[in-house]
Amino acid sequence: MDVLPLLVVNLVSVVDAFLLGMKQVAESTRAEMLDEDIETVSCPQCGREVDPGLGFCHWCTTRLDEPIDD
Repeated sequence: MDVLPLLVVNLVSVVDAFLLGMKQVAESTRAEMLDEDIETVSCPQCGREVDPGLGFCHWCTTRLDEPIDD
C-alpha cells in the first residue's frame, strides 16, 4: 500500500506530459498554418532555408549579415 501513492503520482505525471505534448503539437500546427505568408530566407553559403531572426544559418553557421567572398 505504500507504493500506491507513488504509482498514482507517476500516472498523473505521464498523463499531464501527454496532454501538454498534444497541446504543443496543436499550437505549432496552428502557427505553421498562419505563417504560410511569412517571407523565407535562404543561406547564401549552403542555400538552405533559415530563420531570418537568428542572424546566422543553423545548418552551416554562416552569419547572414556579412557578405560572402567568392
